[in-house]
Amino acid sequence: MHKLIEKLLMAVLVGVAIISVDVCRCRGSSPYCMDYVACVHRVGSFDDEVSMLDIEFVGEYAVVAADDQGVRILDMSDPLSPVHVTFVEVPGHVRDVKVHGDLAFAWGYDVHIIDISDPTAPSVVGIIDTNGSPKCVVVEGNKAYVSTSNDRIQIYWLYPLDEPHHYGDITGLDYVDGFAVVGEYLFRPTYGILEVYDVSWPWAAELVASVETSGRSRLVASSGDLVFV
Repeated sequence: MHKLIEKLLMAVLVGVAIISVDVCRCRGSSPYCMDYVACVHRVGSFDDEVSMLDIEFVGEYAVVAADDQGVRILDMSDPLSPVHVTFVEVPGHVRDVKVHGDLAFAWGYDVHIIDISDPTAPSVVGIIDTNGSPKCVVVEGNKAYVSTSNDRIQIYWLYPLDEPHHYGDITGLDYVDGFAVVGEYLFRPTYGILEVYDVSWPWAAELVASVETSGRSRLVASSGDLVFV
């Protein structure tokens, strides 16, 4: 792939649209100014009338959360003509999927751990049986952090994969939408506040700091030493 071309693949409610971005044409005289009309082009699509709600990538393969159709694997080596490779059955409505190394985490009624080391032959290697419906999953190191419908974040040790161990919970969280984990700290946005928890001892996670933010924060992301709310 030419280094001046980025391919953005976007999951939409039905199917996947493949968008090509010509960085050379878009950059112009200012790195902050992009002519989107000149540089964004639809080059292909995949549509089999199945809802596709989230998408992650492993090399030239796309791992897609396909609602009540489980997890789909697409071969994207030719973005003009994506090919459906296989699927993994996950009970419930799979709205999100996260890839961590050779593993994909997809959740409907429970969190399914899928070995995608060979994307053409994925297999379920473990299930996290959560207390409450899973809403968001973050994997850091050998631990999985799962927010659930009963307003808590559950912490699991992932090995052995076929029997994840429940470490502990962060409870009394009112409402959990999204969160991030960096090393031994968990960042959870709420109403005008970013809460920071020390999770170095998962069975005794502790609120150690809070930062005021503007308005109601719903999502948080991290990059290096920075956290974005």
